[in-house]
Amino acid sequence: MEKTYLFCVFLSMLLTLVWACEQGTPDVEVAEESRDVLADEKDRPAITFARALAGAMQRSEALRAFLKEEALLMFDNDYDILYHAIKGEQLSDGNTPASLLMEECGAYSQELPALWDRVPGLTIFVPSLSSIIFSAESWDTSVQVPMVAVLLHCGDKVYYVDGKGEENVVEAQMVPAFPVVVIKENERVVTGDDIYAVTDRAKGKTAMRGGVNYRFLDEVFDGSRDRQGSIIAARQETEPDRKLEEAYEIYENTNGWHRDYIYYGITPDITEGEFSYDYQEHITSFAMKGGDAAVSRISDQDGDPGLRIKLRLSERSWMDGFFEFKVRVLLNAKNGIGAEYVTYFSAMPDDLFRMSYKHRCGSGAVLRLFYCPTLEEILEYRVELPLFQWDLNQYASAIKIEIEEVDLAVTTTITDTRTVKFANNFDIQGDVLKKVGLKFGAKLETTESQSIKKSFTQENDDLGGVIINFADNVLLGKDGENWKTREYETGWFKIGVAPRKVQ
Repeated sequence: MEKTYLFCVFLSMLLTLVWACEQGTPDVEVAEESRDVLADEKDRPAITFARALAGAMQRSEALRAFLKEEALLMFDNDYDILYHAIKGEQLSDGNTPASLLMEECGAYSQELPALWDRVPGLTIFVPSLSSIIFSAESWDTSVQVPMVAVLLHCGDKVYYVDGKGEENVVEAQMVPAFPVVVIKENERVVTGDDIYAVTDRAKGKTAMRGGVNYRFLDEVFDGSRDRQGSIIAARQETEPDRKLEEAYEIYENTNGWHRDYIYYGITPDITEGEFSYDYQEHITSFAMKGGDAAVSRISDQDGDPGLRIKLRLSERSWMDGFFEFKVRVLLNAKNGIGAEYVTYFSAMPDDLFRMSYKHRCGSGAVLRLFYCPTLEEILEYRVELPLFQWDLNQYASAIKIEIEEVDLAVTTTITDTRTVKFANNFDIQGDVLKKVGLKFGAKLETTESQSIKKSFTQENDDLGGVIINFADNVLLGKDGENWKTREYETGWFKIGVAPRKVQ
């Protein structure tokens, strides 16, 4: 199921709201060409919520200031505000967000709380449209009253409404050049009945606010952690550890394995070594592949691919904030128990794609300025994401890494069966377990067929997987002054993988 359609499930859960609340909302003239688009009843509840929020922000500077403050907290490491967690908070003017929104629906406001409680992941997102146009950091709440946007069920149109009730529908490919906030469903936390149903739930902690329990999909989305330090570490260019360079130099003209030296200190002259916990495998870089099609792949849009590319470049660049990528490492263990290691990393669209923007005007009931984006270049993103320590006495000589772009948090478990090789050249010498001999040594490796249970999310965009061998060279030499790390790729992405010193 595509993300767009799941979002529409959330819309339909509020359908009753329309028939009650809209009777208290005056009719608004919209452009003639927009009326057919707005006729889809799946969109009507979200439109009603957008109208209420826009009106409330128009009337209350206190609400605008509060929303800015909440967005800057980045509780999930994005500029998201979980509505149900903050709806009862008291504002500086004595109101609450919920009371202000309910006032916008007049006599039918008493029905709103029960309806909204069916959508625990309802989120108000403050996009970054550059510091010049609008962002959470630059929002001047004393004068700037944002419009409210909703991506419509059709997928190629966005609905806008301002605090005066003026509304319009424009093509999703158009990036707004004016202040706007977005209504969406949160991708980084699970709430309600699903909070204990996440397969990798142990990785994300549970939190509560405003009587709402939620769980982060992974600790990397927990905004209470040292976010700034991790971002800086991920983005800075890093030279490989000297031991990786030594491994390249030792085996440059000799048949052998770089990781033998990195993890065990084994060289052609020193053929025995104890495993070192000083190093850990990392994804060192990530880049999409496939040009425009790559953007389309991680942006979940049905319809004509050519149209899809243009639409989702802009929509995902501003309506959804960071991309979230789920990384699954499938490890076959010598004890016969397969393991799935799951972690995540985030990237802003600007980290992955260099865009150019063509300025144009909007049309219809609301005359606004928009930008049309064009993909200029796919960028390599520095990740430095820790994975596992590769001890050949525990794990197979080849592992599989799979990557998904995360949309929603409903997971399914399946079995992955592969034929793998295990090294047997380990001996206990005194009190120390040592790897004896280069590569697989004098003892032949063991070949087994093993299965691993792995989880995946049906709504996510599966980008495929790559096989990493212990025997693969880590460094491939120098490109000018810079070392080149071994990269692995599918039709949709490429990653660099290398050991990094961790202690």
